[in-house]
Amino acid sequence: MSIFDLFKRKPNPEQLRLEKMQTELEFLRSQQNPQFLHATLNHIYKMAYPVSDQVADAIQKLSDLIPYMLADNTTSTVNLQNEVEYLKLYIDLHRLRLGEPFSVDFKTTGDITAVQIAPLILFPFVENALKHGVLNLENRPVRIALQASYNRLTFTVSYKINQTPENEDTIRRRLEFLYPGNYDLMIANNGETYKSTLTIKFTT
Repeated sequence: MSIFDLFKRKPNPEQLRLEKMQTELEFLRSQQNPQFLHATLNHIYKMAYPVSDQVADAIQKLSDLIPYMLADNTTSTVNLQNEVEYLKLYIDLHRLRLGEPFSVDFKTTGDITAVQIAPLILFPFVENALKHGVLNLENRPVRIALQASYNRLTFTVSYKINQTPENEDTIRRRLEFLYPGNYDLMIANNGETYKSTLTIKFTT
């Protein structure tokens, strides 16, 4: 049989059916496993609450993150308020895990309810700050500032460096894909302080 004969052969209907079933099963698993985790965390929260308010609080915050990761990340945009709430939950989990002193100052200005944004586009900047910044200096906190209007967003993160931050190429590639010609990312790193300023212009 020649290679041309192989290309001419019709797909086996049974094989196609099995492949379709496998794809559907993998999809269901991807949906059900996180949902099961969410339900389990809620159950553990009820068990932990009489024992330790702090443990129950940590479980509840972790449980609250899962619906956002399941639902909102599958869409092209999310409301900026939801993104901010997700980031605050993420910061609170680090606060619970690391304990005090934990110095992170997160401020928002403008109407964050009127803006739609790509999900988790701001997350890498906060993640890097909590991973590579000094978090226990009360006189020099990690500073996170978000300014929003209907057509522009400015997101600034600055911190004292504890470890060398990772390369920003992945972040830039995603920004270029999502907001080509409508964003500006400035990075300042003097070896002691790291500051990133992201500006996104929204077209109507």
